[in-house]
Amino acid sequence: MLNIGMSPVVLATFSVLVIVGSAAAQRTVPVDISVGPGIGKSLETDCPSYSEGGTRITLSNCSAAGWGLSGGFAVHVTDHLALTGSLDWSAASLDTNAEVDDIVLGRFTLPIEMKSTGVTGGGGVRFYFQPLTTRVRGFAGLGVGYKTANVKVSALGITESDSAGGVGVAPAVGVEAGITPSLLVRISAGTAFAFTDDGPATALSVDAALAFRVGEP
Repeated sequence: MLNIGMSPVVLATFSVLVIVGSAAAQRTVPVDISVGPGIGKSLETDCPSYSEGGTRITLSNCSAAGWGLSGGFAVHVTDHLALTGSLDWSAASLDTNAEVDDIVLGRFTLPIEMKSTGVTGGGGVRFYFQPLTTRVRGFAGLGVGYKTANVKVSALGITESDSAGGVGVAPAVGVEAGITPSLLVRISAGTAFAFTDDGPATALSVDAALAFRVGEP
């Protein structure tokens, strides 16, 4: 439905991961397959303005909150380094007011509702620290991805739709705990810096995942 496969960033990232993963398979290194939910909130304080003809519209608040589902994998190249890939679906909503300045109607406030759904694909690296215990260890990661989103804006019973896309960089830190040698729980928090069609954007996120490990030597 949403075409993220044509992004050069996603293609290049997954090409590297496939090559490394194929080489890793020859050595029987551990590979994690994970899935889990997440929540996030954008940190926008300077809302963009839109002008068309004699009308100027400025949002009073543009910090949306949402949730998502993520699936991914990690190829453990060494005990401390893993190459990662992921495919995420997310949804966000925002109820806010639009300050309208019209050359004919003057100034007035219009309540609006914004909803968006998006798909993000990408990859990155994850560095594991020394284990805290025999089953728990912390990590820091850095991901690069491309997101496409569908945005719907509703006001006065009228809904308009638009699409957007952009490249982002997302550093994160977290903790991974082993329930069994092949079943792990992972919790992480991070910040995403995106470069979209409407300009730069920043968001915070907290994610949890259940990971299944195969190929443990």
